[in-house]
Parts: sequence; C-alpha cells; structure tokens
Amino acid sequence: MKLYVCSRREVVDFVNNFPYFDPLIISITDPKSNPVVFDVPESNVLSLEFHDLEKDYPGHAPAIILFTKEMAMKIKQFLIDKVWKETDNFLLSIWQSKMVLQKIHIIVHCEAGISRSPAVAAALAMHFNKDCSEYFGDASKYIPNRLVYKTLLDCMNGQDNQVPVVRMVNKPDREIF
Repeated sequence: MKLYVCSRREVVDFVNNFPYFDPLIISITDPKSNPVVFDVPESNVLSLEFHDLEKDYPGHAPAIILFTKEMAMKIKQFLIDKVWKETDNFLLSIWQSKMVLQKIHIIVHCEAGISRSPAVAAALAMHFNKDCSEYFGDASKYIPNRLVYKTLLDCMNGQDNQVPVVRMVNKPDREIF
C-alpha cells in the first residue's frame, strides 16, 4: 500500500497527474466547506468533514465536530470494500493479500496537509506496514492529529494503541492556509 499526503491546494493537480490507475482518495475538509471535486470514479472517494482538533472545548458544542469512531469505521469499511473489489471477493492467502495491498495507492488530503491527513496516513501505515516513522519521526514535516491517529488505529487493530510522540524540533516552514 502506497500512501500520499496532500493539502487541499495540492490534491487536484496531484490526482490529475497521478501515474497510477484509479487511486483511492480520502478527502478531509472542514465542516461546511465546499467539497473537493475529483476526476475519478465517485466510488473511489471517501469524503469526511471534521475539525482539526484533538479535544472538545466546553461551550463550543455543537459547533465543533471531532473525528469519531464512526468516521474511523467509514475509512476501514471503504478500504475493505476496495480490497474485496480488487480481489474479486475471493479469500486470499497472506502472501496474496500483501501482493494486492502493494497495488493500492491511497491519497489522503486535508486543508493544509499537515495534521489530519498525515494522521490518517500514519494510522494506515502503522496498521499495514508496522511503521509510521515517516509521519512521526524527527525528520517528519507533519504534525499528525493524535485523536485521528489513535481512533483510526484502534479501529483498524481492534485494540488500544499508543500514540507516538510528536516532536516539534526541526519542522520545516510550510505555509498554512
């Protein structure tokens, strides 16, 4: 499984110039913002709306929409449906499953491409590849949303998971819109 992280500003050009056939897209936007429109089959896009927050703030509900277990289940089901489609609904050996996963390309985007989308990518990388250092490591350009990461990884693994430390040292400057 190959994962790509983009901002809202980058994602349409990235998808239009994507060299592989029919990527899967997890599109994360702020609530009530305009959706991003892609030139791919609609069934290849999962759209979610939630704020880039890790906790609720008293007095702001219901204006704040946090990432939920239900949203994590939507991601999990989206991926399960796509893997089943890829395999024509046959049960696979572990080796065959790994071969199928290697052919799947997932583009995850959010508004800035720094927090929510890297958190989704990190949880998927940890679940499928057992390594999320690209997203949490010292050299990472991301600051993954810990609520998104933990909720999705817990959902994927069916268990409680630790969240890696997010280090703020040596983060490259990046414009946030």
